[in-house]
Order: sequence, then C-alpha cells, then structure tokens
Amino acid sequence: EYKDSFSTYDDQVRLYPMAPYSDKEVADLDAQIADNPNDAELYLKKGIALSRASLHHQEAINEFSRGLSHNPFHAMLYRWRGHKYINVRQFEQARADLELSSRIDPSNWDTWYHLGLASYLLHDFARAELAYRECLRITKADDSRVAITDWMWMTLMRQGKADQTSGLLDFVTPQTAYGDNLAYFRRLLMYKGLIR
Repeated sequence: EYKDSFSTYDDQVRLYPMAPYSDKEVADLDAQIADNPNDAELYLKKGIALSRASLHHQEAINEFSRGLSHNPFHAMLYRWRGHKYINVRQFEQARADLELSSRIDPSNWDTWYHLGLASYLLHDFARAELAYRECLRITKADDSRVAITDWMWMTLMRQGKADQTSGLLDFVTPQTAYGDNLAYFRRLLMYKGLIR
C-alpha cells in the first residue's frame, strides 16, 4: 500500500531476485539444438534462459538472431531481441525489431510496451505515443494499465500535450491494483494530486 509522504531510498530501489543462471538449463537446450538445429523455438528458449541473468543480454541477442535465421517471421524472437537491445542501449535496433514484431503479431502487449519505450528513449515521442495508445487499447488488467499510463503521461507531457491527459487518470484511485508497479502507481497518484 502507498504512503502519503515523500519517497525514501528504499521506496525507489527494489531489488528482485534473479533466477540463477543455470549452466544445466543452457546445456540441456544446447543438446536439444544439436538434435534440432532448425527449431527456432529452441533458440527462443535459450535466449530467454540466458537473459534471466542480467549480464547475458548480448548472448541472448545472439541466440534470438540464430533463431531468426531459421524462422524470419517469428514475432516472439523479434519481441525478445528488441527488448534485449533496449537493455544494451541499442535503441534503433530495438525499435526495428519491435516494429517487425508488432506487424507480425499486433496482439502482443509486451511488444507495444517496449516499442513505445524504444521510441521514447530515442526522443521520438510522437511514435512512442502511437505505440502506447495501441498498448493501452489492448490492456486488460489494472496493474498493466498503471505501467502504460505512466509512460503515456510522460510521453504526452514531453510533447506539450497536457490537454490530452484529461481522462487518462480516471481509473486511478488509492485502491487501484498496481501489482509490481508501485513506482508507476505512486507517480500516477502524484499526477492526480493525491500525493506530493
């Protein structure tokens, strides 16, 4: 639950336990890939396994790329590689992958979310807004709506469109279910004037 006060260091920094990097898991996937080298799904699984450890983003990108060499129309490989490109600050590459993913599978919430983020980080706020609007359109749960609404708010404000934020926060109350998105939720409460 939120507190009506200024944030502390502990409010700002939340360390989530990472799933440990498992050599066995990757070794098992390597064995499966050796038996089925054309199976793009195996490269997707290996990339995800590698990306669980925060220092293995580039290795994950390499595996997603290998998977795409076997299936160049695999939306989830583009979605995951785009996400990892954001992690290594290659925002143009991220946006290119996420654009492709959104065209292959326009129903994926994470694709639109990260496409908006890549555009935002490139300071292309108009394109970020388009992605966030689509993400909001397909958002079902309040905790996801909390996250995307914060990004949409910041994107509109960066473009000087404060007048278009009207109604964006209507769903926000102190009881809104925010899930793991406490920082986003607190900012929405601040935008709405419910906390300082």
